[in-house]
Amino acid sequence: MHEQTQRPESLQPGAAAESWPAGWKWALAAFAHLGVTAWFVSRARHLSPGQEAVFAYLGAHTPEGTRVMYPGEVILAEAHRPVVWNHLTDPETREAFMPLFLTQYGPEKMLAVLRANRVGYICVKESRILSGPLAKTERGGYPPAFVRRLPTLPFLEEVRGDWPGVALWKVKEEFVRPGGAGEPGRSGASL
Repeated sequence: MHEQTQRPESLQPGAAAESWPAGWKWALAAFAHLGVTAWFVSRARHLSPGQEAVFAYLGAHTPEGTRVMYPGEVILAEAHRPVVWNHLTDPETREAFMPLFLTQYGPEKMLAVLRANRVGYICVKESRILSGPLAKTERGGYPPAFVRRLPTLPFLEEVRGDWPGVALWKVKEEFVRPGGAGEPGRSGASL
């Protein structure tokens, strides 16, 4: 037979909190609330003037569903445009493959990926250009070789604006869909 022993009253669940004076409970709750709030505020992204300007441009000069390749979801809140980064998928395998897209794909495959993911713009913030041996694309940045290739890709055009530290590239209309004017078979089409 098992004997049941009773716990002393001080060890009962909730007893410690109930033994505190009422003012301490409120102070503890307020302290926890302030701590959580401070953590979120410290994590908030502070936009550079260049980011603010390019996001304002995208919000004002692009159709609402225009997808933007950018390593951060801040653009979703600021420009109200869907962002594509880690969930960029290969049109053939439907697998995420961001590192391959940025480092190994040729122009034809890159264009196919942009089309399949309906990406209209690529936004590059200078501080997001990676360097060094620990640079990882999945951490949200662009390899320098990828950024250097952008001006050479025939399906992209740079959008010029007053946004310091940020470059914006647009997929040319004639390359938006397969068979566009950039390829045999059709004239330009839109996303």
